[in-house]
Amino acid sequence: MESIQIRDGEVTTLELRGTIDINSARGLKESLLHALEAGKDISVCPEAVTALDVSAAQLLWAAKRDAEGKGLQFQFAGAVREEVIAALRVAAIDLFSGSKEVL
Repeated sequence: MESIQIRDGEVTTLELRGTIDINSARGLKESLLHALEAGKDISVCPEAVTALDVSAAQLLWAAKRDAEGKGLQFQFAGAVREEVIAALRVAAIDLFSGSKEVL
């Protein structure tokens, strides 16, 4: 089961949990649009993500590109599970290249 929580503060933080895939893409897209519309820097916390498919990776990549185009920072905060990174590598997606920690 997926979960996407938004915390608004100086930075809009999205906490992702569980499996983030095509079934949760609509909720992820709405959350990302909310974060972009807030006009603040965005931080995505993927520590509790157990699986992330290509549709979710594409939404995150597009939001990162849009945020940077608006002069906002978009960063991933916290560790990323190795199995999530490995699955994305198979799909030739290097979404978390700036992440400092791997679980």
